[in-house]
Amino acid sequence: MTQRLMYYDGKRPQAHVANLVANVQTGNVGIGTASPSRKLEVSGSGTVAHFVSDNNNTFIGLKESGGNFAFLGNQAGTFTIQTAGDNYSDKLTITSGGNVGIGGNPNFKLHIQDATDPTIRLTDSTNDVHLDLRADDAQTLVRSTGNYPLLLN
Repeated sequence: MTQRLMYYDGKRPQAHVANLVANVQTGNVGIGTASPSRKLEVSGSGTVAHFVSDNNNTFIGLKESGGNFAFLGNQAGTFTIQTAGDNYSDKLTITSGGNVGIGGNPNFKLHIQDATDPTIRLTDSTNDVHLDLRADDAQTLVRSTGNYPLLLN
């Protein structure tokens, strides 16, 4: 059974709100839809949701049944993804200038930072061939693994 919600204007309950629905049997809530299929379904054209914070750090938390959180955030115009561990530090960052960082704040279009052997790996899964780019404490490494040589041309 779908029931319509009523809104309150501070004085008295008002008429039913046509585009705000709560299904008491499923617990689903819909905004802009008469038949929500999820716990919260927002439907419309253009921007359908807008979350506002009273400071420069706005986050949406996502929690799975095991209790682990991940956060999507806006830190003063920089998009971040944080996961558990390391006090919810930024794992992926995209700046307003388009720089992408993994493991820290990016200074370049793609910037990967890690304390121990940051590595970029490209894999051809058909032939099990890998190209690794790695920087560690004492060296920079470019290598090919598998049965094929590394060709530079």
